[in-house]
Amino acid sequence: MSKICIIGASNIKHMSLISLYTTFFEANGIAYDIIYMDRYGIEEKTGAQNQFCYHASPIKSKKDKIREFIRFRFFAKNKIKKNNYDLIITWQTTSAYLFADILLGKYKSRFIVNVRDYVAENNKVIRFVLKMLLKKASLVAISSEGFREFLPDGEYTLVNSINDEILKDCKPLKRVDREQTFRIGFAGNCRYFRESYKMIQSLANDKRFEIWYCGTNSDHLREYAQKHNVLNVKTMPAFSPAETLDIFAKFDIVNSAFGNDAWDNRTLMPIRLYTALGMHLPMLVSAGTQLAKEVERGNIGFVIDDYSSLGDRLYEYLKNTDMNELAQNCDKYIGEARKQNEIFYDRLHDLIKGMK
Repeated sequence: MSKICIIGASNIKHMSLISLYTTFFEANGIAYDIIYMDRYGIEEKTGAQNQFCYHASPIKSKKDKIREFIRFRFFAKNKIKKNNYDLIITWQTTSAYLFADILLGKYKSRFIVNVRDYVAENNKVIRFVLKMLLKKASLVAISSEGFREFLPDGEYTLVNSINDEILKDCKPLKRVDREQTFRIGFAGNCRYFRESYKMIQSLANDKRFEIWYCGTNSDHLREYAQKHNVLNVKTMPAFSPAETLDIFAKFDIVNSAFGNDAWDNRTLMPIRLYTALGMHLPMLVSAGTQLAKEVERGNIGFVIDDYSSLGDRLYEYLKNTDMNELAQNCDKYIGEARKQNEIFYDRLHDLIKGMK
Protein backbone atom coordinates (compact mmCIF):
# COMPACT_ATOMS: atom_id res chain seq x y z
CA MET A 1 0.00 0.00 0.00
CA SER A 2 1.17 3.50 -0.81
CA LYS A 3 2.67 5.44 2.10
CA ILE A 4 2.73 8.89 0.49
CA CYS A 5 -0.38 11.02 0.13
CA ILE A 6 -1.03 14.31 -1.64
CA ILE A 7 -4.01 16.30 -0.32
CA GLY A 8 -5.67 19.16 -2.18
CA ALA A 9 -8.94 20.94 -1.44
CA SER A 10 -9.69 21.40 -5.14
CA ASN A 11 -9.85 19.55 -8.43
CA ILE A 12 -6.58 18.05 -9.60
CA LYS A 13 -6.57 20.33 -12.64
CA HIS A 14 -6.38 23.29 -10.27
CA MET A 15 -3.53 21.80 -8.26
CA SER A 16 -1.03 23.81 -10.29
CA LEU A 17 1.90 21.68 -11.40
CA ILE A 18 1.25 18.80 -9.05
CA SER A 19 3.29 17.01 -11.74
CA LEU A 20 6.42 18.41 -10.07
CA TYR A 21 5.82 15.64 -7.54
CA THR A 22 3.88 12.99 -9.42
CA THR A 23 6.33 12.81 -12.32
CA PHE A 24 9.19 12.38 -9.86
CA PHE A 25 7.33 9.65 -7.99
CA GLU A 26 6.39 7.76 -11.14
CA ALA A 27 9.89 8.02 -12.62
CA ASN A 28 11.34 6.55 -9.42
CA GLY A 29 8.73 3.86 -8.90
CA ILE A 30 7.30 5.51 -5.79
CA ALA A 31 3.62 4.81 -5.16
CA TYR A 32 1.39 7.62 -3.94
CA ASP A 33 -2.25 8.39 -3.22
CA ILE A 34 -4.23 11.57 -3.89
CA ILE A 35 -7.13 12.87 -1.80
CA TYR A 36 -8.97 15.76 -3.41
CA MET A 37 -12.24 17.65 -3.74
CA ASP A 38 -14.15 17.54 -7.01
CA ARG A 39 -16.13 20.77 -7.48
CA TYR A 40 -17.11 20.27 -11.14
CA GLY A 41 -18.35 16.69 -11.39
CA ILE A 42 -15.52 15.62 -13.67
CA GLU A 43 -13.39 12.50 -13.82
CA GLU A 44 -9.65 13.11 -13.55
CA LYS A 45 -6.97 10.50 -14.09
CA THR A 46 -3.51 10.39 -12.56
CA GLY A 47 -0.83 7.82 -11.92
CA ALA A 48 -1.84 7.56 -8.26
CA GLN A 49 -2.15 4.10 -6.74
CA ASN A 50 -5.33 5.23 -5.00
CA GLN A 51 -7.40 8.28 -5.89
CA PHE A 52 -9.90 9.34 -3.23
CA CYS A 53 -12.36 11.93 -4.50
CA TYR A 54 -14.83 13.88 -2.41
CA HIS A 55 -17.65 15.07 -4.68
CA ALA A 56 -18.66 18.50 -3.44
CA SER A 57 -22.16 19.90 -3.65
CA PRO A 58 -22.61 23.14 -5.63
CA ILE A 59 -20.88 26.08 -3.93
CA LYS A 60 -22.82 29.32 -4.37
CA SER A 61 -21.97 31.17 -1.17
CA LYS A 62 -19.36 31.48 1.55
CA LYS A 63 -21.59 29.35 3.77
CA ASP A 64 -21.64 26.59 1.13
CA LYS A 65 -17.85 26.74 0.85
CA ILE A 66 -17.37 26.35 4.61
CA ARG A 67 -19.83 23.45 4.65
CA GLU A 68 -18.01 21.61 1.89
CA PHE A 69 -14.59 22.21 3.44
CA ILE A 70 -15.85 20.67 6.70
CA ARG A 71 -17.24 17.66 4.85
CA PHE A 72 -14.05 17.27 2.84
CA ARG A 73 -12.00 17.43 6.02
CA PHE A 74 -14.07 14.64 7.57
CA PHE A 75 -13.75 12.57 4.35
CA ALA A 76 -9.98 13.05 4.14
CA LYS A 77 -9.35 12.38 7.83
CA ASN A 78 -11.00 8.98 7.49
CA LYS A 79 -8.77 8.10 4.53
CA ILE A 80 -5.65 9.27 6.35
CA LYS A 81 -6.52 7.28 9.46
CA LYS A 82 -7.27 4.15 7.45
CA ASN A 83 -4.09 4.25 5.35
CA ASN A 84 -1.62 5.42 8.00
CA TYR A 85 0.69 7.32 5.61
CA ASP A 86 4.37 7.95 6.23
CA LEU A 87 4.36 11.32 4.45
CA ILE A 88 1.59 13.81 3.64
CA ILE A 89 2.02 16.50 1.00
CA THR A 90 -0.43 19.39 1.26
CA TRP A 91 -1.12 21.19 -1.99
CA GLN A 92 -1.44 24.89 -1.34
CA THR A 93 -1.47 26.29 2.18
CA THR A 94 -5.29 26.03 2.34
CA SER A 95 -4.93 22.27 2.72
CA ALA A 96 -2.22 22.70 5.34
CA TYR A 97 -4.47 24.95 7.44
CA LEU A 98 -7.43 22.61 6.99
CA PHE A 99 -5.50 19.65 8.39
CA ALA A 100 -3.17 21.52 10.75
CA ASP A 101 -4.23 19.52 13.82
CA ILE A 102 -3.34 16.23 12.12
CA LEU A 103 -0.06 17.52 10.70
CA LEU A 104 1.06 19.04 13.99
CA GLY A 105 -0.04 15.95 15.89
CA LYS A 106 0.60 12.50 14.46
CA TYR A 107 2.41 13.73 11.35
CA LYS A 108 4.84 16.31 12.76
CA SER A 109 8.09 16.23 10.76
CA ARG A 110 6.36 13.95 8.23
CA PHE A 111 4.62 16.45 5.99
CA ILE A 112 5.39 18.88 3.19
CA VAL A 113 3.73 22.26 2.71
CA ASN A 114 3.52 23.77 -0.78
CA VAL A 115 3.06 27.52 -1.02
CA ARG A 116 1.73 28.39 -4.47
CA ASP A 117 0.35 31.89 -3.82
CA TYR A 118 -0.91 34.25 -1.14
CA VAL A 119 -4.01 32.98 0.69
CA ALA A 120 -4.65 34.87 3.92
CA GLU A 121 -1.27 34.98 5.62
CA ASN A 122 -1.86 38.49 6.91
CA ASN A 123 -4.61 37.14 9.18
CA LYS A 124 -3.26 36.81 12.74
CA VAL A 125 -4.80 33.39 13.36
CA ILE A 126 -3.66 32.02 9.99
CA ARG A 127 -0.18 33.40 10.52
CA PHE A 128 0.06 31.78 13.97
CA VAL A 129 -0.95 28.40 12.54
CA LEU A 130 1.44 28.85 9.63
CA LYS A 131 4.39 29.49 11.94
CA MET A 132 3.68 26.24 13.77
CA LEU A 133 3.35 24.32 10.50
CA LEU A 134 6.62 25.72 9.13
CA LYS A 135 8.42 24.78 12.33
CA LYS A 136 7.30 21.13 12.16
CA ALA A 137 7.26 20.55 8.37
CA SER A 138 9.81 18.26 6.74
CA LEU A 139 9.98 20.59 3.75
CA VAL A 140 8.32 23.86 2.75
CA ALA A 141 8.35 24.48 -1.01
CA ILE A 142 7.67 27.90 -2.52
CA SER A 143 7.10 28.68 -6.20
CA SER A 144 8.33 32.29 -5.88
CA GLU A 145 11.07 33.97 -3.86
CA GLY A 146 8.62 36.85 -3.60
CA PHE A 147 6.52 34.86 -1.13
CA ARG A 148 9.10 35.61 1.54
CA GLU A 149 7.46 39.04 1.64
CA PHE A 150 4.38 37.67 3.41
CA LEU A 151 5.73 34.44 4.92
CA PRO A 152 7.31 34.23 8.39
CA ASP A 153 11.08 33.83 8.60
CA GLY A 154 11.98 30.22 7.97
CA GLU A 155 13.70 27.72 5.71
CA TYR A 156 12.12 27.47 2.27
CA THR A 157 13.01 25.51 -0.85
CA LEU A 158 12.31 27.14 -4.20
CA VAL A 159 10.70 24.99 -6.89
CA ASN A 160 10.21 26.75 -10.21
CA SER A 161 6.95 26.03 -12.04
CA ILE A 162 8.51 24.39 -15.06
CA ASN A 163 6.07 22.19 -16.96
CA ASP A 164 8.27 19.81 -18.96
CA GLU A 165 5.27 18.32 -20.74
CA ILE A 166 4.65 21.73 -22.31
CA LEU A 167 8.27 22.78 -22.73
CA LYS A 168 9.21 19.68 -24.70
CA ASP A 169 6.70 20.75 -27.37
CA CYS A 170 7.72 24.42 -27.39
CA LYS A 171 9.03 25.63 -30.72
CA PRO A 172 11.07 28.83 -30.37
CA LEU A 173 9.65 31.59 -32.55
CA LYS A 174 11.62 33.78 -34.91
CA ARG A 175 10.38 37.25 -35.75
CA VAL A 176 11.56 38.71 -39.04
CA ASP A 177 9.33 41.68 -39.89
CA ARG A 178 9.84 44.32 -37.18
CA GLU A 179 7.36 46.73 -38.78
CA GLN A 180 4.37 44.55 -38.02
CA THR A 181 1.48 45.18 -35.71
CA PHE A 182 2.63 43.64 -32.45
CA ARG A 183 0.37 41.30 -30.53
CA ILE A 184 0.32 41.63 -26.76
CA GLY A 185 -1.15 38.37 -25.52
CA PHE A 186 -2.65 37.00 -22.33
CA ALA A 187 -3.73 33.35 -22.11
CA GLY A 188 -5.43 31.81 -19.08
CA ASN A 189 -7.97 32.88 -16.49
CA CYS A 190 -8.37 36.64 -16.98
CA ARG A 191 -8.12 38.43 -13.63
CA TYR A 192 -6.68 41.69 -12.32
CA PHE A 193 -9.11 43.66 -14.48
CA ARG A 194 -8.06 47.04 -13.15
CA GLU A 195 -4.59 46.60 -14.62
CA SER A 196 -6.04 45.34 -17.90
CA TYR A 197 -8.25 48.42 -18.11
CA LYS A 198 -5.16 50.61 -17.72
CA MET A 199 -3.44 48.85 -20.60
CA ILE A 200 -6.50 49.01 -22.82
CA GLN A 201 -6.87 52.73 -22.14
CA SER A 202 -3.17 53.37 -22.72
CA LEU A 203 -3.04 51.53 -26.07
CA ALA A 204 -6.61 52.21 -27.22
CA ASN A 205 -6.86 52.14 -31.03
CA ASP A 206 -3.08 52.33 -31.39
CA LYS A 207 -2.57 50.61 -34.75
CA ARG A 208 0.86 49.41 -33.72
CA PHE A 209 -0.69 46.93 -31.28
CA GLU A 210 -3.36 44.30 -30.86
CA ILE A 211 -4.22 43.42 -27.25
CA TRP A 212 -5.28 39.80 -26.94
CA TYR A 213 -7.10 38.24 -23.98
CA CYS A 214 -7.61 34.51 -24.40
CA GLY A 215 -9.41 32.37 -21.86
CA THR A 216 -11.95 32.41 -19.05
CA ASN A 217 -13.52 35.83 -18.30
CA SER A 218 -12.12 37.40 -21.45
CA ASP A 219 -15.69 38.43 -22.30
CA HIS A 220 -15.53 41.06 -19.52
CA LEU A 221 -12.62 42.72 -21.30
CA ARG A 222 -14.33 42.49 -24.67
CA GLU A 223 -17.36 44.25 -23.22
CA TYR A 224 -15.17 46.92 -21.64
CA ALA A 225 -13.43 47.57 -24.97
CA GLN A 226 -16.73 47.76 -26.85
CA LYS A 227 -18.16 50.15 -24.27
CA HIS A 228 -15.20 52.50 -24.75
CA ASN A 229 -15.01 52.07 -28.55
CA VAL A 230 -11.61 50.40 -28.44
CA LEU A 231 -11.12 48.40 -31.62
CA ASN A 232 -7.69 46.83 -31.13
CA VAL A 233 -8.73 44.51 -28.29
CA LYS A 234 -9.21 40.90 -29.40
CA THR A 235 -10.59 38.07 -27.27
CA MET A 236 -11.25 34.36 -27.41
CA PRO A 237 -13.12 32.16 -24.88
CA ALA A 238 -11.76 29.41 -22.63
CA PHE A 239 -9.55 26.90 -24.44
CA SER A 240 -8.14 23.46 -23.77
CA PRO A 241 -4.57 23.02 -22.45
CA ALA A 242 -3.67 21.38 -25.77
CA GLU A 243 -4.26 24.71 -27.51
CA THR A 244 -1.91 26.72 -25.27
CA LEU A 245 1.18 26.63 -27.47
CA ASP A 246 -0.75 27.46 -30.65
CA ILE A 247 -2.19 30.51 -28.88
CA PHE A 248 1.19 31.65 -27.58
CA ALA A 249 2.59 31.29 -31.09
CA LYS A 250 0.34 34.17 -32.18
CA PHE A 251 1.87 36.57 -29.64
CA ASP A 252 4.89 38.88 -29.84
CA ILE A 253 5.02 39.49 -26.10
CA VAL A 254 3.26 37.70 -23.22
CA ASN A 255 1.18 39.89 -20.95
CA SER A 256 1.72 39.22 -17.24
CA ALA A 257 1.18 42.78 -16.07
CA PHE A 258 -1.03 42.21 -13.03
CA GLY A 259 -0.23 45.34 -11.02
CA ASN A 260 1.48 45.54 -7.64
CA ASP A 261 -1.30 46.63 -5.29
CA ALA A 262 -1.62 43.36 -3.35
CA TRP A 263 0.53 40.49 -2.14
CA ASP A 264 -0.85 37.97 -4.60
CA ASN A 265 -0.11 39.90 -7.80
CA ARG A 266 3.09 41.41 -6.38
CA THR A 267 4.72 38.10 -5.48
CA LEU A 268 3.47 35.42 -7.90
CA MET A 269 5.51 33.61 -10.55
CA PRO A 270 3.06 32.25 -13.16
CA ILE A 271 3.54 29.03 -15.10
CA ARG A 272 3.17 31.00 -18.33
CA LEU A 273 6.57 32.61 -17.66
CA TYR A 274 8.36 29.37 -18.49
CA THR A 275 6.10 28.62 -21.45
CA ALA A 276 6.86 32.05 -22.89
CA LEU A 277 10.59 31.66 -22.38
CA GLY A 278 10.51 28.20 -23.93
CA MET A 279 9.14 29.86 -27.08
CA HIS A 280 11.63 32.76 -26.80
CA LEU A 281 8.85 35.26 -26.18
CA PRO A 282 9.51 38.28 -23.93
CA MET A 283 7.37 39.02 -20.87
CA LEU A 284 5.38 42.20 -20.21
CA VAL A 285 5.19 42.78 -16.44
CA SER A 286 4.34 45.39 -13.82
CA ALA A 287 7.02 47.29 -11.92
CA GLY A 288 7.38 46.62 -8.22
CA THR A 289 6.77 42.86 -8.52
CA GLN A 290 8.80 39.68 -8.21
CA LEU A 291 8.22 39.15 -11.92
CA ALA A 292 9.79 42.54 -12.65
CA LYS A 293 12.87 41.56 -10.64
CA GLU A 294 13.17 38.34 -12.64
CA VAL A 295 12.62 40.06 -15.99
CA GLU A 296 15.26 42.66 -15.23
CA ARG A 297 17.71 40.12 -13.85
CA GLY A 298 17.40 37.88 -16.89
CA ASN A 299 16.82 40.63 -19.47
CA ILE A 300 13.80 38.71 -20.71
CA GLY A 301 11.12 41.34 -21.19
CA PHE A 302 9.68 44.78 -20.60
CA VAL A 303 8.69 46.33 -17.27
CA ILE A 304 5.75 48.77 -17.17
CA ASP A 305 6.46 51.58 -14.73
CA ASP A 306 4.24 54.19 -16.37
CA TYR A 307 1.22 53.81 -18.64
CA SER A 308 1.27 57.38 -19.94
CA SER A 309 3.92 56.68 -22.60
CA LEU A 310 3.63 52.91 -22.78
CA GLY A 311 2.85 52.77 -26.51
CA ASP A 312 5.99 54.50 -27.74
CA ARG A 313 8.34 52.79 -25.31
CA LEU A 314 6.92 49.31 -25.85
CA TYR A 315 6.94 49.72 -29.62
CA GLU A 316 10.60 50.72 -29.57
CA TYR A 317 11.42 47.76 -27.34
CA LEU A 318 9.67 45.23 -29.59
CA LYS A 319 10.97 46.78 -32.80
CA ASN A 320 14.58 46.91 -31.67
CA THR A 321 14.90 43.75 -29.59
CA ASP A 322 17.78 41.52 -30.67
CA MET A 323 15.90 38.23 -31.03
CA ASN A 324 19.05 36.11 -30.91
CA GLU A 325 20.10 37.73 -27.65
CA LEU A 326 16.59 37.31 -26.25
CA ALA A 327 16.64 33.62 -27.18
CA GLN A 328 19.94 33.13 -25.36
CA ASN A 329 18.62 34.94 -22.30
CA CYS A 330 15.45 32.80 -22.28
CA ASP A 331 17.44 29.57 -22.50
CA LYS A 332 19.84 30.72 -19.79
CA TYR A 333 16.97 31.62 -17.44
CA ILE A 334 15.28 28.24 -17.87
CA GLY A 335 18.62 26.48 -17.41
CA GLU A 336 19.20 28.26 -14.10
CA ALA A 337 15.64 27.46 -12.99
CA ARG A 338 16.23 23.77 -13.70
CA LYS A 339 19.38 23.80 -11.58
CA GLN A 340 17.40 25.33 -8.72
CA ASN A 341 14.82 22.57 -9.06
CA GLU A 342 17.55 19.96 -8.77
CA ILE A 343 18.10 21.14 -5.20
CA PHE A 344 14.41 20.62 -4.49
CA TYR A 345 14.46 17.11 -5.95
CA ASP A 346 17.61 16.20 -4.01
CA ARG A 347 15.89 17.23 -0.77
CA LEU A 348 12.70 15.38 -1.71
CA HIS A 349 14.72 12.27 -2.57
CA ASP A 350 16.62 12.39 0.73
CA LEU A 351 13.38 12.88 2.65
CA ILE A 352 11.71 9.85 1.08
CA LYS A 353 14.86 7.76 1.41
CA GLY A 354 14.91 8.57 5.13
CA MET A 355 11.37 7.19 5.48
CA LYS A 356 12.41 3.67 4.58
